[in-house]
Amino acid sequence: MEYMATYGWAIVAALIVVVVIWQMGIFTPTGAPTKGMRGFGSVRPLDWACRTDANQLEIEWVNAFGEKIEVIAPDGGCDYRGSTYLDGTRFNVSETSSVICRYKGISGCSDVEMGTRFESQPILQWTPAAGGIQHTESGSVWGPAE
Repeated sequence: MEYMATYGWAIVAALIVVVVIWQMGIFTPTGAPTKGMRGFGSVRPLDWACRTDANQLEIEWVNAFGEKIEVIAPDGGCDYRGSTYLDGTRFNVSETSSVICRYKGISGCSDVEMGTRFESQPILQWTPAAGGIQHTESGSVWGPAE
């Protein structure tokens, strides 16, 4: 019984390691890195791409806060409903709407080759449009550089 318990825990530990490695995309059949994210909150990434030709990360953020929010555009600016907002500009984003923001020279997406894996930690600052506390969404996004 002691023999089975000892080796049983070793097998469980090995399975946990395999699952973690699989979730990181190492066992992807094509060998290409997979897209993923972690972190974030009420305003989160819907889609993202590391553009090697422009040396920037583009993220489509979706407002899932439940009401209109005021976003502060990051360094590369944002596009929302046909308008472009430059660094530091504040603008309103409707409930359930999405906004595309660019991050120029962000760590993890700078100087990577097309098709290789990147991982970046973008930040988006926002407040409820009706007033309230300023929030900072942060987390990680990764995938193949384009």
